[in-house]
Amino acid sequence: MRTPQTFSMFRSASVTALAWEVLTADDPQSVAELASKTGANHATVSRTLDDLEADQLVTTVRQGRARLAVANNSSPAVPLVRDLIEMSMEPPAVLAHEFRAVGGIKELRIFGSWAARVSGVKGPAPRDIDLLVRTAGADPLQVAEAAKRATQRLGIEVHPTLIDAAAPSPGGQAFLSAISTKPSVRVRHTPLPAPSQSRPDFAAMDQFLESMRRQSA
Repeated sequence: MRTPQTFSMFRSASVTALAWEVLTADDPQSVAELASKTGANHATVSRTLDDLEADQLVTTVRQGRARLAVANNSSPAVPLVRDLIEMSMEPPAVLAHEFRAVGGIKELRIFGSWAARVSGVKGPAPRDIDLLVRTAGADPLQVAEAAKRATQRLGIEVHPTLIDAAAPSPGGQAFLSAISTKPSVRVRHTPLPAPSQSRPDFAAMDQFLESMRRQSA
């Protein structure tokens, strides 16, 4: 693995955003999809994939004329690089932490001005963070509370937009189409495990205590 090459790549905002997109996705993505999500041109995507593949961070395959890329999760360097990139982009890390307690979320993505600046698009500093929440039964109140906590930690307003992942409304579908051609940044969502619903086995406990009493008699 060419470590110096890997980390020198991330001096460019657009390349960092592109590497993050590839390394945090569960499914293979084409060059066209990556270009659409990050705002990078096809040549930049292809060059970046060449470097990431040479460093064994991603694997690419051909499907017809399309080149598909996915994280090489067999490499121990992948989680390290993911963590380093996430630390360099504070909002995704904070949002990932604050939304852990919210279940029923299919996808979290930052869009709008913050995602554009991170992707290297020139413009004024973002005044807020726009967050797409594709829900699969998420509680809107929990989403609002998580966004409020993130706002307090980041010092910048977080505005969540909830869209039904399974059956978006016509307006929701139009919204998804509108932002699909603009830069966005994935937020890793790893919900906390649900608390155990099992009850203590008091009968077994009584039997154990009774056996201890007999042994000490």
